[in-house]
Amino acid sequence: MQTDSLAKLVVIGLGSNQNSIINLRRALLEIRRESNFKILKVSRIYESSAQLPNQAPADWDQAYLNAAVLVEVQSYDSQGLLRQLKAIEVRLGRLKTEKWAPRIIDLDILFVKDFNFHTKNLHIPHPMLAERPFAFLPGLEVYSDMHLIKKDNLQAYNTRISDRYFWPEFVAILNVTPDSFSDGGKYTEREKFLQQARQLIADGADYLDVGAESTRPMAETISHTEEMLRLNWALNLLEELKKEDLQFKVSIDSRNYETVREVVQNYKIDLINDVSGLFDYKMLDLIKEYNFSAVCMHSLSVPANKEIVLKSDCNPVQEISNWWTLREKIFSDYNIKTDNIFFDPGFGFGKTTEQSRYLVNHLEDFCKIQHKFFLGYSRKSFLSYSNERKNAHMDLETSLVTQKINPAFCQLLRVHDIETQKIALRMSNAI
Repeated sequence: MQTDSLAKLVVIGLGSNQNSIINLRRALLEIRRESNFKILKVSRIYESSAQLPNQAPADWDQAYLNAAVLVEVQSYDSQGLLRQLKAIEVRLGRLKTEKWAPRIIDLDILFVKDFNFHTKNLHIPHPMLAERPFAFLPGLEVYSDMHLIKKDNLQAYNTRISDRYFWPEFVAILNVTPDSFSDGGKYTEREKFLQQARQLIADGADYLDVGAESTRPMAETISHTEEMLRLNWALNLLEELKKEDLQFKVSIDSRNYETVREVVQNYKIDLINDVSGLFDYKMLDLIKEYNFSAVCMHSLSVPANKEIVLKSDCNPVQEISNWWTLREKIFSDYNIKTDNIFFDPGFGFGKTTEQSRYLVNHLEDFCKIQHKFFLGYSRKSFLSYSNERKNAHMDLETSLVTQKINPAFCQLLRVHDIETQKIALRMSNAI
């Protein structure tokens, strides 16, 4: 038998058939937070029928969602890794049940590179891997050498790549400004606003992110009164949509304490998107009092100023990480829960084009950050290599980034067009 070593590549399988997408997302986040794990690749989400014994209770027949994650595990120890995964299952609420019963989460060691291990309670590779496409296919997606496993009895279990479920939740941009860089003035009339909101929800928006003040370069600052006039108009229309039984959460894109205070006092708000990085500490008091989540974005100036950027010779990941360490201390002092704050690296705010592109390609270098990630690069100028491309036409560039990002570092994805991004996510790992 081979012995354990300092670090190994491990394929971990994830499965759930109770609140499946929620628990898969929670499990991926917990795996990312383990200090000795480095997530290298994440599969797409697969759907499959339940694997059941004969005469199983009818309520056990619930479809599964499955996925796999390729992880570099430091100080690798097989039994220690098994204990870690079981501890994550417990934190997510898994209870001991009968073998084939529905479960909140399953985390299995499917495969370890150049390593075999067999004891009474653990076998590596997983002994049933070659018979379970819902485990094998996601695993193969993240580590192609798994094709060497002999597959004599690969049963279908109706396994397929999901076209309904994706790792990030979609935050759909719905601006009611006359001067936003991509869609300014498009949705400031009642019917156009409602039509776009309905379309975004139909396309799969989890949040509608309403912005009433443009923060594009050279944008004019507006008063609290003007911002509230626009927001009240939009939020009252969203209240009408909720009466139609449409399911969505509401996000407000605002950096102004007075505005946020008035909004949360009068409407049910799920998320505040603050491009100033929660600079006004009174925002933290509101978060505690009203128990909403907030995005804390790195920026050097708001509205964005192309002349105020990080130093050209710095490592932008290190600079932003240092800034975040200071923000974390403040969140801790205010007793703000980790899961109530989203980290946003702030693409295009206080960064050169090259620095923003560097951040897109090095999200994994933020692995020490425990918070959820919020990414907002949709239609931004740094994505284009042509000055002739207008921002409103840059969903293709946006989708090319979406296709390559590591889902472990993207819990919320803020976009203008959802359908193109869903196509990109379906194609990730496919080519």
